[in-house]
Amino acid sequence: MEELKALEKKVDRILFYLESDTHTNQKGLVEDVAEMRKELSELIVREKIWHAKAALLGTIGGFVAIFISWGFDHFIINKK
Repeated sequence: MEELKALEKKVDRILFYLESDTHTNQKGLVEDVAEMRKELSELIVREKIWHAKAALLGTIGGFVAIFISWGFDHFIINKK
C-alpha cells in the first residue's frame, strides 16, 4: 500500500509540471511546448519571407546595375 501511495505521489508531481494550473495561471510544460512550437513556426515563416525579400531586392539591384552599365557603355563610351 505504501508503494502505491509513493507512486501516486510521484505521478501527481509529474502531472503538476505537465498540466497548466488554472488557479495560479501557471503554464504547464505541455502548453508551454505548444506555444513554443507556434512561435518557432511563425519565426521560420518570417525568416523565409525575409530571405525572399532579400533575393528579390538583389535581383532588382542586379538589373539596375546591368542597366546602368549598359547605359554607361552605350551612351558615354561608344558615342558615335
